[in-house]
Amino acid sequence: MRIELETEQKNDDNYLSPATVLTEEGERVINPTKGMTPKQKLSYFATYYLPKIAFGLVMAAIAFGFAALTIFKHEPEVNIIFVNHHMTDTSLVAETLYPYLEEIGIKKQSREININAACNINLTDFGTYESKNTFDALIASRDYSLLFIDEENFKLCADATYFRYLNEFLTDDAISSYGEENILTGYDDLTGERYVCGLKLNRENCPWLKETNYETVCVGILFSDVENDKIKPLLQYILNYRSGE
Repeated sequence: MRIELETEQKNDDNYLSPATVLTEEGERVINPTKGMTPKQKLSYFATYYLPKIAFGLVMAAIAFGFAALTIFKHEPEVNIIFVNHHMTDTSLVAETLYPYLEEIGIKKQSREININAACNINLTDFGTYESKNTFDALIASRDYSLLFIDEENFKLCADATYFRYLNEFLTDDAISSYGEENILTGYDDLTGERYVCGLKLNRENCPWLKETNYETVCVGILFSDVENDKIKPLLQYILNYRSGE
């Protein structure tokens, strides 16, 4: 019985046989699509190049998206957290800050004022676990400059080194004018020392509180990404606020 070897290549449209040449380094493709039909060339392109191009386009889109968010992200001029304010509508409070925007040359726009008053918590009560997580997320975002909070919770935050040194933004004389009983200290976890980090305010020493539903409240300056030249004038405006200005 005679066995004949099949030497003729099958006419398969899906068969890909790139042209090669022998070199010192071995076999090398010199023209991958030479001799292919249009259908085979399209199949070759889809197999070897299309996934790489698609991957490159996806990565470029992701990079562009991050760049756009960074470049075009709008940062309000006012970033405040009210804790235990018990009112989520802060539109009337925001109105008291429009003169401040005018002072610094910013057009009166609501989007320039970001007041978050959604946190109602007791940091000593694990029953408010969900609210505490919300509060921690706001602090961790580093988007807010001033924190207004009741005295008990302020002290817990101060001992956890939430606040910056107050004398970075107010003079020693200005701080002393509030009286020793209204000057609050925190714990510096780097040095182990106590430092002045906040003030206890009431409607007498801070008339601005009359525009809120706080009778008394403590204020501290958070560690954040807000620039100092946005924090200092805002704090001084609030502390020196005069109704009708």
